[in-house]
Amino acid sequence: TNATFTTSTALNIPGVVGANTAYVGFGGGVGGSVATQEIITWTMTSGTTQPVVATPAISPGPGTYTNSVSVSLSDATTGASIYYTTDGTTPTTSSTLYSNTPFALNSSATVQAIAVLNGYSNSNVASAAYTVQQPAATPVISPSSATFNNSVSVSITDATPGAVIYYTTNGTAPTTSSTQYAGAFSVNSNGKQVQAMAVASGFANSNVASASYNFQVATPAISPGPGTYTNSVSVSLSDATTGASIYYTTDGTTPTTSSTLYSNTPFALNSSATVQAIAVLNGYSNSNVASAGYTISSGSTTPVNYASGFTGTGITLNGSAKYVGTRLRLTDSSSAGAADAFYSTPVNVQSFTTDFTFQLTNAVADGITFIIQNNSATLLGPAGGGLGYGPSLPSGSGQTGIPNSVAVKFDLYNNAGEGNDSTGFYSNGASPTVPATDLSNTGISLHSGDIFAVHLVYDGTTLTMTITDTVTNATFTTSTALNIPGVVGGPWSPRKSPAGPTAINPHATNTGSRI
Repeated sequence: TNATFTTSTALNIPGVVGANTAYVGFGGGVGGSVATQEIITWTMTSGTTQPVVATPAISPGPGTYTNSVSVSLSDATTGASIYYTTDGTTPTTSSTLYSNTPFALNSSATVQAIAVLNGYSNSNVASAAYTVQQPAATPVISPSSATFNNSVSVSITDATPGAVIYYTTNGTAPTTSSTQYAGAFSVNSNGKQVQAMAVASGFANSNVASASYNFQVATPAISPGPGTYTNSVSVSLSDATTGASIYYTTDGTTPTTSSTLYSNTPFALNSSATVQAIAVLNGYSNSNVASAGYTISSGSTTPVNYASGFTGTGITLNGSAKYVGTRLRLTDSSSAGAADAFYSTPVNVQSFTTDFTFQLTNAVADGITFIIQNNSATLLGPAGGGLGYGPSLPSGSGQTGIPNSVAVKFDLYNNAGEGNDSTGFYSNGASPTVPATDLSNTGISLHSGDIFAVHLVYDGTTLTMTITDTVTNATFTTSTALNIPGVVGGPWSPRKSPAGPTAINPHATNTGSRI
């Protein structure tokens, strides 16, 4: 119950017993009632003594620690002061006084401490031995965390000489019972986590290094690229992830593993379609969706084919247009004016690919345009800044532009802020000035006198133009969204110019030829 009671009396014991020494013991008795009466323990100190200060407590207990250990001292005797050493010597009141603030040990040492208090005997010496080890270097796992399209070879290194590396690949912390690293190993399962630690003599175990690897199947490649093809196109699919299976659709729906499985044999598209494909592999995330749109033309349109030069037939020449050898010259430097040259037979413009080369010599002004128009093969567009297409003056005054039309310009002269080397797309006879794309920083200089190759592709929604300098190989591509049949007023344009008209600025010279 821990109940206690204290009492006292004044006595001269040596006077009572008659000596300074006496026999000391216990007595007991029983009468009509009895009891078992036992003495459990007994200590006795003769002479005058002081109480002893409690032995200090050292925390944490002795042992091995990594990097450092924070040591605190305390004593059960209220008011006691503690003195300590860490160099193996016995502490005295000349040793370091503990300031009630823990102190750090960064290397192995033995802490010894005493506690003192006025009116008390000094405490016994407390002692605790600490072994402080620095950790081995944290292992380096290569490659670091990332997403891959194929299995990856993982290597682990450590900067501590003689260190032994242990690792896991299942997300658990490694121990010395884990797999010992002996060389690079392959990881090929999605969500795999590699963890590693290093162990070396004289060092604490290293911190744990970790790298997580995710695997996603590469996006399938669809070949050939999207575009317009005649009659049909043979489509093949491939994937950079070894062992992946490819599923595809041609009806515009997003493919799944329930879609058609690609059999590694190309398939034919006989009508316009969009091919979409995904690739899958066990243990990997499914690939992103690849997509390619194909426009299949019927092949019934009359082809424009002057790949070897002009033959003097099939083209309606207007204005100053004329043949010079196998070239179609639109203008020369003899006088100001304009020219048009349109293919005489209507051409289907629902989708198409067309290529032409041209050369501008003495190239000062103004430029040429490639035109699709639904008016007349004998139409002659405006001269000057209209480039044979738009109004003869940038303000819109003068001769009006060609209606029901689309044009791509190659402009030599700055009429309204477009610069002296520009291109652009225009419709319904708009002034071919601004908006425009400045070519001066693209490597394309229309003033160079070089031969340029132009590649135009229309897929039914977007008109894309690529121009290449055949001498320097500089190239530039631009595009615009267009509904060409809607602009010109029908799927068949009776007037599609293979080279477009050109116009001469009255105060400059220019010779434009379609090669």
